[in-house]
Amino acid sequence: MGLKPNSNSKSTLIREVYDDATVKKHFYFRAWLNVCEQFNPDELLKNMFENLCSGMRAKAPKGVETMKSSGRKRKFDGVFHRNKCVFVFENVGNTGAWEAIKSVLPNNSDSRVILTTCSRDVATTCCVETEGEVYPMKPLSQESSWMLLCKKAFRASNCPEHLEEISQRILKRCGGLPLAIGAIGAIGGLLATKNQSRIDEWELFNRCLGVELEGNDKLQCLRKIFSYSYYGLPHHLQRCLLYLSIFPEDHLIERMRLLRLWIAVGIVQGRGEMTLEEVAGGYLDDLINRNLLQVAEKSEYGRVGTCQVHSIWGELIISKSREDEMVTVARGKDTIWPKKVRHLAVHNSLERLPESKYFIRLRSLVIFGRMSSLHQPVKSLLSSSKLINALDFRGAPWESIPEERHLRYLSLRESKLEELPKSIGKLQNLESLDLKGTYVTQLPLEIARLHKLRHLLIYRYDIGVGYISFEYVRGFKAPPTIGGLHCLQKLSYIEGDQIGGGASDIIVKKLGELTRLEKLNIVRVRRGQGMTLCSSINKLTNLRSLGITSIEQDEILDLNYPLSSAPQYLQRLYLAGPLEHVPQWVGSLKSLVRLVLRWSQLEEDDPLQSLQGLPCLEELRLIQAYEGERLCFKAVGFQKLKIVWLTTLEGLRWLVLEQGAMPLLEEMYYQNCKL
Repeated sequence: MGLKPNSNSKSTLIREVYDDATVKKHFYFRAWLNVCEQFNPDELLKNMFENLCSGMRAKAPKGVETMKSSGRKRKFDGVFHRNKCVFVFENVGNTGAWEAIKSVLPNNSDSRVILTTCSRDVATTCCVETEGEVYPMKPLSQESSWMLLCKKAFRASNCPEHLEEISQRILKRCGGLPLAIGAIGAIGGLLATKNQSRIDEWELFNRCLGVELEGNDKLQCLRKIFSYSYYGLPHHLQRCLLYLSIFPEDHLIERMRLLRLWIAVGIVQGRGEMTLEEVAGGYLDDLINRNLLQVAEKSEYGRVGTCQVHSIWGELIISKSREDEMVTVARGKDTIWPKKVRHLAVHNSLERLPESKYFIRLRSLVIFGRMSSLHQPVKSLLSSSKLINALDFRGAPWESIPEERHLRYLSLRESKLEELPKSIGKLQNLESLDLKGTYVTQLPLEIARLHKLRHLLIYRYDIGVGYISFEYVRGFKAPPTIGGLHCLQKLSYIEGDQIGGGASDIIVKKLGELTRLEKLNIVRVRRGQGMTLCSSINKLTNLRSLGITSIEQDEILDLNYPLSSAPQYLQRLYLAGPLEHVPQWVGSLKSLVRLVLRWSQLEEDDPLQSLQGLPCLEELRLIQAYEGERLCFKAVGFQKLKIVWLTTLEGLRWLVLEQGAMPLLEEMYYQNCKL
């Protein structure tokens, strides 16, 4: 149990434990939930189920959300009673909330529960009933406070000598609270980037800060800090920052979701030959580096996965956004409507909409939660908004495709959509279409009209068959006209085998026309399509990520054809299905960082031989990929390799590591290997 003052250090600490590799291996199911003040056990159980499924990258079994409470509880217990789980419940405000949590937890002694609370009563009650422990969060020591300030203000461990005295005086006012140190470090960092020699600016900042803190008005102090940071931003970053107020408090913001929304509403402008996503990614990095956003999770290949608005800035960003009429948040009957709504977030409900004239300038609508009775008010709202650019209905009970012609971004992820209608062809300005987690399995011919489309994501994970199942990912069938979508950068997960017979090669061949593709995932590939697929890959010179899965677990992935120009920017390669040999072109991928071979069943003497010289390879995973007895890591091989996973290599008896091999190795993990 974590007992905390009003700071976010507890979340940081628990997040480090929660995301630890050892914890992930030990607990198959994990869920992190923010407990709001008003909730009921049934809603909590539903959220736990959805959170666990999301963490597994899976969709909850169909019908769970409509089940009665008792049925959902039985389903929950049935799935998880034999598995080790870890649950984090954040911001548990009272003992009533704890009673509700207890009522839905699975009866499993191997599972673990972590709570954070501001209430000592809650912490004590929980621990008495569960024989747990209370961990009060203490202020940082002087040494730790100093290290944190230097890290935030100077991006290093050392403070310039001439600023040490003034920095120590500033630090003394923070009382060891990480939030205060981080916030003050942020403004110090802004001063440091301008001119570290200007002691007078630091003195002025200290005097201003001192007056506010000594007057015990910390909010006003933070407003001054925020204003200094905000007005020091270029205009485009100011707009990016204020747009963040569209997300609920403490919401984990997915990197690509945020970037695509920024792009859709026109905040991001092109720069040279960079893609809009690259430019937007730079904006995000700028906000993180200025301590206005914090990284919550990193992706499996080290990039920012999710981020959060720093809690010290949250209310101030919302206040400034409201002042500038940037974002309006619908919170039910108490919503304050500006005269012109530009960006609308629906957090609780959409009731008592004002007159249609309020929405003439609406550019984006983002819905959070699975609210009922949503269709009619949204339909009414959209009829008033002829210039809307972005609709994000993730998880909403929505079953149709909007027809707003100016749409650039449409997400119906995890909605109830089952079919993509022909009317999709009307959205000719669409750049991003996200239907992940829906039941759409086929594209109509009219998809070919979307000539500006850059991201097409249509797939779902089948929780019913388990993560290790060969058919865990369900993709979609596409018409041959998909080859006309020349702006596509991301395509997941298209099926190679469309209708059987020779005609199925047409789709695989058409992929070669999508020369701007940076990410491609193709599933249900037949052996006879190998040569055509390799020919298409040869033309996709911009690929950064490639995933290929065979149609059956016993059907060969025949990819051993020479490529005259293997994609030299390819960083991540995932091959799932039997291989007769490691494709010879894999050894020429000079930028490859991550290689995963699953169900490859290789029988060659040593599949590592052709991979030893890959100059950038940092991660290698072999999962049921080799049936031989011996693997050898050569003395001069794998010079950048950091992570090696060997899983279910049941024939493996010898693992040879020559002296000098893998000098940068950090983690070597093996499971179900008879070494």
